[in-house]
Amino acid sequence: MTTPTQSVSTPLQIFISGVQASVSYHGSSGYPGVDQINVTIPASALSGCSVSVVALSGSAVSNTLSLPISPAGGNCSDPAFGINGSMLAALSAQSSVLAGQFSVSPAGASGVFQTITGANFALTGGIGSLGSCWVTNNPAPVSASQGVDVGNVTATDSAGSFPFALDATGVYRSPAQFSIPVGAAFSLQGSGNASVGSFATNLTLPATLLAWTNQNSSVHLSSDFNITWSGAAPGTVMQISSIVGSAPRVVEFTCYASADAGQFTVPVSILSALPPFSGGLTLRNLAYVPFSASGLGTGFTVLSISQVHSTVSYY
Repeated sequence: MTTPTQSVSTPLQIFISGVQASVSYHGSSGYPGVDQINVTIPASALSGCSVSVVALSGSAVSNTLSLPISPAGGNCSDPAFGINGSMLAALSAQSSVLAGQFSVSPAGASGVFQTITGANFALTGGIGSLGSCWVTNNPAPVSASQGVDVGNVTATDSAGSFPFALDATGVYRSPAQFSIPVGAAFSLQGSGNASVGSFATNLTLPATLLAWTNQNSSVHLSSDFNITWSGAAPGTVMQISSIVGSAPRVVEFTCYASADAGQFTVPVSILSALPPFSGGLTLRNLAYVPFSASGLGTGFTVLSISQVHSTVSYY
């Protein structure tokens, strides 16, 4: 049974990739218990497979949603992450996907191989498109319970070869003596086993000294917050992130931006969701390099140079 639609006067703002969208209607949908919001995607909204969407009504902030946007139509694309709509559709159609990721910084390297439900890739595996920010309340700890052993992993650089330790099933860690100078070349090799084939990838840590050029000790939660940097590797990604609060309420926010822009503004629609707190703020320069192996649904090595500001007041 349907009923006549009726708009409501409650203030409502919708932000798509931080850009305020035009709301032409919000109210009942004509179906009991179902509300409806009609929104026009702003022409200046950024494109990608997981563009953030946030609703703001007074001081109340919604959870962060995602929206694929492709101005020309067809497949969405996030080239900085090596992701496109065809890839996501193929992975999300599978019941489970074996996913592998290495994280590499000057301090060392680690890797995680795990089986992930295919439907999770409808959200790009947790990566947001450039220009988008995400808020997660009480983020769940990363679990290794579905980890997959993929054989022996070794890193090789000019100093020799370094076998990785297996901390838990599917969780790999480089030895303490393996460190990578900025700009240095190295490779990662996996022997493979019954679960996945062998792989090898050659990499170079960005030859950059990332500088956070407006490091600030305070973030006002009632206004936009701009962050600037220099020295980031061209064509790479910047990640701005923080975990604020304390139990029982912990909130994590993460933004992704083009490193070439040299600056990013965290919008008030995101900051309004954070509790007042003193905590940290991390700026990372990331480069995503894909690798492949038989039996592996998706594999990436993420090269990272970080700057951490550990004493920031959010108020």
